[in-house]
Amino acid sequence: MNDERIQQILNKIKGRLLIITAILAVAAMIIRYVLGDHIPIHYALEGFILLITAIVFILRVTTYSDTFDERIEKSYETFLGIMFLVMLYGGFAIHFYIGSLESAGLSAGPHFINILLLIGLIVFAVQLKKHQVYANYKWIESSKKIYILKKIKNFSIFAVFFLLNIIFYFMNQGDLLIGFIVIVLSIISLGFIYFFFALYEKNKYDQESLLEQGLRLGLTKNAALFLFIPVMFRILNATINFLHTRVIFLSDDIFAGYQIQFLMQVLALYGLDISILILFSYLSVSSYIKQFIPSLKKLLPYLYVFIIIFCINAVYSYALNFVYRLLPLIISSPDTMLATIELLVNISNYLFYASSILLLFIAIYLLIKKIDKAYLLLIYVIIPLVSFFTFRYAHALESVPLALLTNLLNVTSICILFGFFVYHDHKIIDLKPKLYDEFDMYD
Repeated sequence: MNDERIQQILNKIKGRLLIITAILAVAAMIIRYVLGDHIPIHYALEGFILLITAIVFILRVTTYSDTFDERIEKSYETFLGIMFLVMLYGGFAIHFYIGSLESAGLSAGPHFINILLLIGLIVFAVQLKKHQVYANYKWIESSKKIYILKKIKNFSIFAVFFLLNIIFYFMNQGDLLIGFIVIVLSIISLGFIYFFFALYEKNKYDQESLLEQGLRLGLTKNAALFLFIPVMFRILNATINFLHTRVIFLSDDIFAGYQIQFLMQVLALYGLDISILILFSYLSVSSYIKQFIPSLKKLLPYLYVFIIIFCINAVYSYALNFVYRLLPLIISSPDTMLATIELLVNISNYLFYASSILLLFIAIYLLIKKIDKAYLLLIYVIIPLVSFFTFRYAHALESVPLALLTNLLNVTSICILFGFFVYHDHKIIDLKPKLYDEFDMYD
């Protein structure tokens, strides 16, 4: 690999990320101001991002020339890489500093940072694919064990930096316990993203290496990788939902009910992030079919329509979290309020039915094509339909067993899909005997 060329490309990509981050920062400032947050210190993070971007822009303007100078361009690209790191480390330091000043600061920034990281990761991955380079190019050719050890070593440096931010809580006499918990949770969250992306690149590289040997996987390993965090999230969400239902049906402990409801609201804020990961899992499957499984290409139009409906439903469901809060401010009539809520719920139900019908067709098609373990997809489709009705009856009858069954079904559903993906991505198919013929998923 040409290390110098790759590093130049990476620095250019980081420059684009700076611009996108600045745009998102402006959007966050506007949204926060409209929602009534007029505390100047809460805008420090966005202000810092805009300052870094302005410095980069000014340097670009002052060094721009009609004639191409390779030395100046290289220096500028190196500067982009440095400023990106300054923005990353400095941004997190400011975030923790605000959190140390007052408890309100703890809820002012985390979700913006999570969305920012997720969008940044998406843009970064797309740009890497466009330029056909790997961010972890220095170790990508190593064995998976050595590769992971290298990533652990690198991340440990980042983790130490995060732990040092506890100093802000000492300086401002903040709650040290809260500070430590917030910092540790941030390290865990970022660790997920860091190693998640590292494994994504390694899987992609190993997959391409197999193809050079005339072999391929039954399915890309990244389909299961993207689904891993949603599986964990679904288990956590189902547990909290069941506890909430149990408190409502069996307990008069109002305080416990409020605590669980608060946790549900926090998890709801991450619903869009989880949906995006599931979307990537679906997209990785469709991309793999398009490139390597010609016999299933007729399925792609239906898969694309399903993905579109899934995206609409994900955004719609996420938006409902905020719409429900705004309704009392907009609608005063109780009857109109109930009618509006019923309409919103029905739209969500119709989207669910549409996606289920499409997924049912896809599962039946795979069964007809005699794809191994395709019956698991059929079960994956049927279970949410069953849980949809058990949920209704659980609340109508105030039945704790039915509520438990509903949550178990929701967890089982996504675990079955995860298992289906893992089963197929462990199969290796020899393409050499059929280099000039269409090949099916399995020989």
